Amino acid sequence: MAKPHLVEALTMSLAQEWMDRGEAKGLQKGIQQGLQQGEAQILLRQIERKFGPQARMHCQQRVQQADEAQLLQWIDNILTAEHLEDIFQDDSSLQ
Repeated sequence: MAKPHLVEALTMSLAQEWMDRGEAKGLQKGIQQGLQQGEAQILLRQIERKFGPQARMHCQQRVQQADEAQLLQWIDNILTAEHLEDIFQDDSSLQ
């Protein structure tokens, strides 16, 4: 039969391990969200510099709702974009 203090120690050890894993996942998720927000802000800044403040306002919600892969594609697209719509050329839901 297991001794109560050993069972308690094992339970506490497992609980700590699960908490550590959860904190690591939470930290990683927070870092990822921060990077994505930064990419969105960079793209919006580039849009404003290239096409003006109205263009930024027009695209702001769309950019802030995009996932990381889409943001990176749009950041690349702005380098050769002649028109605002060119940034989103690979997006099937053009506005």
